[in-house]
Amino acid sequence: MQIGILGTGTLASALAEAWAASGHRVLVGGRSRDKALAIADRLGDAVRAVEPAEVAGASGAVVVAVSWEGLDEALALAGAGRGSLAGKAVIDCTNAVDYADGLLSRPPVRQWSTSPRWRRAATW
Repeated sequence: MQIGILGTGTLASALAEAWAASGHRVLVGGRSRDKALAIADRLGDAVRAVEPAEVAGASGAVVVAVSWEGLDEALALAGAGRGSLAGKAVIDCTNAVDYADGLLSRPPVRQWSTSPRWRRAATW
């Protein structure tokens, strides 16, 4: 299966590594093209750096692993507002946490996908 990861941080990198090691092809893209390229370079042929829109368009499952404050921008780059996640299996790893005090800033939002296969993966 080809898995898309929208995000280029620590969690995204760890998930890409685990899925690549399990034999999956992984697409990684996010707000930082340089970070996506670094992940792909480090992990080898099973992982490819792509634009966020390709993560959404070319993957059977999409993992959203971006910081809460970057979520709107990352999803816009992926074309979520135009339906790019509709019908996809979406695993949402975001947390709406204010790291200054550890409190939830607002509940997670599912507005970007009409898919019944959207699932929360993080606790809140």
